Amino acid sequence: IPEEVPGAADRLPSRNQQDAAGVTVAANSLSLGSGVSFVSKVDALAASLSHAAVTPATALMVDTIASTPVLVAGSAGNKAPADTVSFTVAAAGTAYLLHSSVSSVGLANPASLNASLYKAISVSAGQTVSTNLSGLRDGTYRVYLRDALDNISAPATGNIVLDTQAPVLTALSFVISNGAQNGIYNTGDVLTYAANFSEAVSVTGTPRLALNVGGSTVSADYASGSGTTRLAFTYTVQAGQLDANGISLAANALSLNGGSIRDAVGNAAVITSAALTDNVASRIDAVAPTVSAVSIVGASGIVNQTLDAGDVVTLAVTFAESVVVSGLPRLAVTIGATRHQATIGGKSSSTVAIIRLTIVAGLRDAN
Repeated sequence: IPEEVPGAADRLPSRNQQDAAGVTVAANSLSLGSGVSFVSKVDALAASLSHAAVTPATALMVDTIASTPVLVAGSAGNKAPADTVSFTVAAAGTAYLLHSSVSSVGLANPASLNASLYKAISVSAGQTVSTNLSGLRDGTYRVYLRDALDNISAPATGNIVLDTQAPVLTALSFVISNGAQNGIYNTGDVLTYAANFSEAVSVTGTPRLALNVGGSTVSADYASGSGTTRLAFTYTVQAGQLDANGISLAANALSLNGGSIRDAVGNAAVITSAALTDNVASRIDAVAPTVSAVSIVGASGIVNQTLDAGDVVTLAVTFAESVVVSGLPRLAVTIGATRHQATIGGKSSSTVAIIRLTIVAGLRDAN
């Protein structure tokens, strides 16, 4: 009758071992470890350790490896709860979608896990399984297999990211644009506004941003930025527009205008916003300056209300707003029956252009 050798210990297969043919023992595999001996109880002679080989024992097959599931193309990436993910398993058992905050060690006792952090599906060998992500918490998931021998596989390649959070409009702002003269925009200048979101968004159609320009509402149309967190809206200044204080925006100025703004899984953006007060960096003056008055303001050398050759008449052209004079504008002045051209001779203020006319010999105008 065999006896247990004192001090001997069972040696179980470690993980990641597999032998479908069954356990075998080669001939003469018995060896003595340190301090170990086999001796006869009868005559104290040392035992011979020679023995024959043991053929494969199919009743003692070894399998400590679970095959890794394979995600079907398109199943990885950002998903909404109703989206379908699919994967294929090579062995029967239970497949798990497991949240990244949970170690796969927890699959040894799934009942101990929070039900919103995993999903279990019974699977057959070679089966392709499809499921949605309803009931699960937002976050990153990976697919594991726990086979019939309770081996837990490595995760399938590829992450599944569940996202039910809507992107949120976080800020609207005016972007300093090209074309301003002295900080003021004119006809044809293009103004740009930026809309920042909490995550990348995709745009369809032409959403609009309502701008208050001098008391009138105009629309800046979507221009670019789909696929990023920052969308650009542009507006071209029209002739006749005036806003000396700068453009303002009412609350909830962004509208979809029949289009859409959504994140990668289709969550519609929240586009509510607070009002923005007048921004002096976006002042507009697309109204052409007009002449409000032309007047004679003085004359040098006048005697008894009469001018002689060499005397100078000073005239003023007053504009409705400040102007910058360039070149030599002229003013037609009639003396007697003849028209003469007076040219700009200086200016006394930014709204008044001074013109001087020198009287030459031969001129007469009694009126």
